[in-house]
Amino acid sequence: MPALRDETKIRVTGYKGKYSAILDDKNRLTLPAPLRKTPPRAKSRSKKTQDRFVLTRTLDGGLALYPVSEWILIEAKLSEGPFTHPDTRYFSRILYASAIEVVLDSQGRIPVSKPHQEMAGIARDVTVTGHGHFIEIWNPKRYKQYVAGYGKSWEDAARDLNPGL
Repeated sequence: MPALRDETKIRVTGYKGKYSAILDDKNRLTLPAPLRKTPPRAKSRSKKTQDRFVLTRTLDGGLALYPVSEWILIEAKLSEGPFTHPDTRYFSRILYASAIEVVLDSQGRIPVSKPHQEMAGIARDVTVTGHGHFIEIWNPKRYKQYVAGYGKSWEDAARDLNPGL
C-alpha cells in the first residue's frame, strides 16, 4: 500500500491574485509585491535571468509578462509546430513581433512601451493578475468586460474543461 502524502507539505506555487496598479510618468509599472518573486518553477539557475521577463500580447486583449525561463519553454513549444502550416507562421510572427525583453528594476518596476500600452488599451490605471506561470496586465475596463462578457459562467467553464472539478 503506498504511503499517504503529507498534505501539510504541499505548497501552492505560481503567480496569483488580482491587483490595481498605475503606470508612472515614465511608463513604468510597479509590480505588486506578491508578484515580484519568481515562482519556483520559473526560477533560473542564473541570477542574471531572475529579473528578466518577456512582455508580449495575450490572445484576449491584455499583456502577458513571462519570466525568461518560462518564455524559453514557449519558444521550444512553438518550434515543435509545423512551420509549413500558415497558422503556425502567422501566430509566431504576431507573437514574436509583439515580444520584448524587460528587466525588473530594484524598485520592482518594469517599463511598458507605448506600443504595448496601445495593444492593451492602457493609459494609466491597470489591473495586474497572477496567472500561474505568468502575469497578465490589463486595462481595468477591458478586464471587467472580458470577464462579464465571456459567454458562460466560471463554473460552467470549469466543468467544460474538466468534468471532475
